[in-house]
Amino acid sequence: MFAYKCGEVFGKLFKEYNEGKNIDEIFELKEYNCLDYTGKDVHNQYISKDQKWRNELNATLKYIKPTPILQTFIDEIDEKFAALKGKKIIGVLKRNELLKCEQVNGKLPTIEEYFTEIDKLFDDNTYICLSVDNLTDINQFINKYSRCAYNPHIRRTQFNTDTEPHFLPGTAHDAIYTFLEVYMLSKCNYFIHPVSNMATAALYFNPELKSIYI
Repeated sequence: MFAYKCGEVFGKLFKEYNEGKNIDEIFELKEYNCLDYTGKDVHNQYISKDQKWRNELNATLKYIKPTPILQTFIDEIDEKFAALKGKKIIGVLKRNELLKCEQVNGKLPTIEEYFTEIDKLFDDNTYICLSVDNLTDINQFINKYSRCAYNPHIRRTQFNTDTEPHFLPGTAHDAIYTFLEVYMLSKCNYFIHPVSNMATAALYFNPELKSIYI
């Protein structure tokens, strides 16, 4: 989120939480030091047999209240997934090469590795939801599998070797579309992903989502 003005972004996405209680203290969070669920260290959560962290969402749902503008987009996604009821939906998160620094081994999976995992699941009942940072890779997925969907409004680069698109300062609407990418991925049945904060959020939103970590 460092590319966005956090106050503006969260004000557009979520309502202010209010339990009707007096506020005794207000503090500004300047630095987040718990790295268990962010950056490279979340690799340990992905591979752990203990996935209890993915079952904690119900305890925090009361804090997450979408604004009307965000709720409208959420409703549209829910309608589209309702129309695909009974289908096998595979979510794919593929980042640009610059984000290899987030991976434990310093390497991002190749597009061929994604194809290998998809081929294990793909049949006539399968659809693919793409969250991919560049248009060249998106076209490769579409050419191979055809039944693919993606959000055309989110920022992307042309090639895998270009700057990661979210490193550049963006608008609140850019952040809305990023949140919707996460929400869309969380609605899938299977999810193929590397280390990523977006992946962690999608897995957290849906404890039933089957993670395929590559």
